[in-house]
Amino acid sequence: MRPCLRWSTILFLCLAGLEQLEAQQRHEPSANALRDTLVGIFLDFSAGWEPQSGTEADAIARGRKHFITDSTFSMVIDATYRGSFDQWAARTAISIPRTYRDYSEQRHHIAAARLLPLSNRAAALTIVYCVDFVKRDGSRGTANSGATLVFVRQADGWKIAQYHGSHGPEVLTKVRCPTG
Repeated sequence: MRPCLRWSTILFLCLAGLEQLEAQQRHEPSANALRDTLVGIFLDFSAGWEPQSGTEADAIARGRKHFITDSTFSMVIDATYRGSFDQWAARTAISIPRTYRDYSEQRHHIAAARLLPLSNRAAALTIVYCVDFVKRDGSRGTANSGATLVFVRQADGWKIAQYHGSHGPEVLTKVRCPTG
């Protein structure tokens, strides 16, 4: 009787594995839609640092609205921990006006985005992007950057719980970031 039990267990595991693969393939379009939604949130957040996108006050609100505000908030940028949501939010009142003072234009271009669904209510997104910029003195350049974000689904939509980003050095150049 033992060999039959083993074969039935193996058969069960194989069928379960096929069922999971089929379910994953059925959900592929929804994973792409989720990735696109989360990339859109990242781009809207990033637009807060694009002077051509609106006023400083609008940019500050736009920069903050996509984040959770409780103790699970975590932000690390360029190997610097940014503290609680309130501490980071206070810094946006300094960093956004500084950006608007130093740059006349910035545009974030996504080079790659990879999604890792963690559950029905959480997902991680890693983004590689390039920023085109024009400084107030007219000089142009680019900076390659990347970020990994952990999103959680709340009653009012997806929010960023953790943001871990790194910005490459600015390179003064007339060449623009690839956009395709």
